[in-house]
Amino acid sequence: DIIRKCVMLTREACVTLNEYVEEDPATTGCCAESHVNCRQMLTHLNSAIIVLTTHADPPLVWFSPTALKMDGALRFPMLQIREHIDTLLDRKDQTSECLFSVRATLKVCKLGERMPEGSSTSSGGGGRAGGGGGSGAGGSCYSNEESILDLGKALYKLHLQLLLLLEAAAKMYIALSVSATDNKLQNLSAEVSTVRRALLRAKEESGTHPLAPTPEESLVQILQESDWPNALTYAKQNKSRWLDELISTGTDDNDDDITSILSVYCHLLIEKHSDGFIVTEEDLVSVTNGLMTELYPMLEALNCIESRVKELPKTSN
Repeated sequence: DIIRKCVMLTREACVTLNEYVEEDPATTGCCAESHVNCRQMLTHLNSAIIVLTTHADPPLVWFSPTALKMDGALRFPMLQIREHIDTLLDRKDQTSECLFSVRATLKVCKLGERMPEGSSTSSGGGGRAGGGGGSGAGGSCYSNEESILDLGKALYKLHLQLLLLLEAAAKMYIALSVSATDNKLQNLSAEVSTVRRALLRAKEESGTHPLAPTPEESLVQILQESDWPNALTYAKQNKSRWLDELISTGTDDNDDDITSILSVYCHLLIEKHSDGFIVTEEDLVSVTNGLMTELYPMLEALNCIESRVKELPKTSN
């Protein structure tokens, strides 16, 4: 869920930043180079969104609490993840505040552009509307570029923290698998992965199945019959009747029904095999590598904007 929220916030920020770069620099009060650097940031932010929405689904992890002891090898990674989540939520709030500031700045810039020349409202905001280049215009330029810089920094820190969270999660999944193996638990992951691949192949198909009093048991019957199209249709019809903890996947894409089916399937497998564990394989390494690939050039673009912002007060005096 937190990944989805970060992606949604990043998309909102990209819309605002795109609005900024499409404006004439004379309207935004920023130099053309700032618009170029902002376009570079947008490119890498959009690429990061693709990485997160395509590959960042967390693995399904299921095991019986009585079968797996929470020793130090598991507690510490869990504490790390909790700390990363708390920090990520703070980063998300900071990004939202910066985004609000940039939106307000853009609104003021557009209003200033439409103000009649010499009007009392625009005269106090700087000499741009009247053609002057005095200290008011310089101060406006500094303020506008600084708000863009603050938003860029907030987005960079948000995705860096998300990267740290995903790295910690990957270590946690490895620790869980090792601990489960050491405790001689039965690995049921391959069975779940097989069902998942079959559902993915059938997700474009349609089918119907009569409703039954117990949605979970009926779903398992359909899956045991390998009736994948009907399983997907049945999931759509019964999802609202399943327990929240069984289908709380945090995803909002076309594969959500598949993940919901697998969540119910895992729940029933662990009920049947109390000595079993499930950790489905997800390529989190490609996600973290993809994020790192986008973060480095994003930081370079931010450094260029920051260098100009530091020079602006000197040139405006």
